[in-house]
Amino acid sequence: MNLKFFAVPLIAFFLYGGGLWAQDKKSIVSTVPFRGSPQNLVDDYFSVLSNIFTSALPEFTPVPVDMNNLPSDVPANGQPAYVCPSPSLTKEAPYALTGEVTLGEDGQYHLRLYLWDTTDQRLIFSDEVVAQNRQECEDYLPGVLNWIFSWQAKEKEKEKELADALAVEAPPPVVVAAPVNEPKEKWLYLGLRGGGSLRLSAQSSTLFWEDQSISFPYITPLWDFVNMNAAFHIAVHLFTLGKLQIDVQAEAIFTTDHASFTWLDNGNTEQSPFKSMSLMFPLLARFSLRENILSMGIQGGVYYTLPLGQMENKALVQGSSFDYALDLPLGYTAGIYFGVKAGPGSLFLDARWADDLGEFQNNAGEPLYHRSMIIVNFGYELGIITKTKKEKAQKNASGNEPSSGKEK
Repeated sequence: MNLKFFAVPLIAFFLYGGGLWAQDKKSIVSTVPFRGSPQNLVDDYFSVLSNIFTSALPEFTPVPVDMNNLPSDVPANGQPAYVCPSPSLTKEAPYALTGEVTLGEDGQYHLRLYLWDTTDQRLIFSDEVVAQNRQECEDYLPGVLNWIFSWQAKEKEKEKELADALAVEAPPPVVVAAPVNEPKEKWLYLGLRGGGSLRLSAQSSTLFWEDQSISFPYITPLWDFVNMNAAFHIAVHLFTLGKLQIDVQAEAIFTTDHASFTWLDNGNTEQSPFKSMSLMFPLLARFSLRENILSMGIQGGVYYTLPLGQMENKALVQGSSFDYALDLPLGYTAGIYFGVKAGPGSLFLDARWADDLGEFQNNAGEPLYHRSMIIVNFGYELGIITKTKKEKAQKNASGNEPSSGKEK
C-alpha cells in the first residue's frame, strides 16, 4: 500500500479540521436543560430550543448538558437558571444558555432565558418568551434568541474596538520643561516690622534718692513684657559667596520702655514704673540664605539710642516727669530671621537680643537702671533694583560666583 496516497489527505484533514475545531470552539454554546414547572411543558420548550437553535443561530454550535451525569460540584437537581453554570458543567464552552419556565400573573407561561459568558462568569443578556404551548414557543423563540445573542455580538465589537485602540501606538509624551525660576538678586531691600519685647531692667548701684523716710528695695532683675516697638530698615546687598548673601542693614526703631519699680512708703508697698520712649539706630551685618520661597539668616551689629521726650516716675519727681539720658548711648544686638515669599516680597519673623552698654540716668547724671531686651517682630520686606545679567557677568569675570540669592 502506498502510504503517500493517504499522507496528503490526512495532513490536509488535520490542518483544516483542526482549524475548524479551533474556530468552532469559540462559538460553542452549552445549553442547560430548563428549570421550572410543569415539567412536561419545560421539556417541550427545551426540545424546541434544541430543534431550532442551529437554524436560528447558524454561527453557533449548541452542546446540550447531560443532567444524568453531573459533576461533583453541581447540586443533584442542578443550579438555578439565574446562576451562571459551573465550568465543570459547561466544559470549555465560552457561552452557556439557561432558562426557567414560570406561570405569570397573566396566566401565561414565561420562559426566561439567560446568556452567560462562562470565561468570567458574567451575564451577557436576559429576555423571555411568553407562550402557552409548544407551538407558540416554536413561533417566538427564534426571534428572542437572535435578540439575546445580538448582545454578544455587540460586546465582541466593543472588545475589538478597545483592542484596536490599545494596539494603536500612543504618541510619545510631550515633556514640557518647567520654567526655570531663576533667583533674582537685588541690590536693595526695604522693610517694615513691629512687635513687642521682653525687657530685663537691673539696678547697678544704690538709687540716689533714698532717705530716712522712704525705703527703696528695687528688685533686680525685673522682667517686663509691655514694651512695644516699630521699625524700618534698609539693606544694601554687597556680594554673594556661593549661596550666602552678605548685606549691610541700617534701621530706625521706635520703642517704648517700661521698667517696674517697687518701693516702700512708711511700710506700704507701692508700684511706680519708669516710662519713657526712645529711638534706636542699629547698623548690622546680615548673612542670608535664599532658596525657592524661603529665606533665613543671622544678623548682628551695634546701635545708638536717642531719648525722646522725658522719663516718667511718679515716686521720684513732683509732676512725675524729668529729663533723662544714657551715660553711654550705645549697645550691641544679634539675632536671626526667617522669611517666606508672599507677593512681590516676603513675610518674616525677626528675633534678636539687644543690650545697652550704658545706663539710664536723670538730668543730674545720677544712675537709674540698665536695660537688656529680647525683641520679637513680624514684618514685610521688599527687594528692589534687580541686578542685571551684565552686572552678574562682570562679577563672574572678576572671579566671584554668580548670585543665588532670591528676592523675598
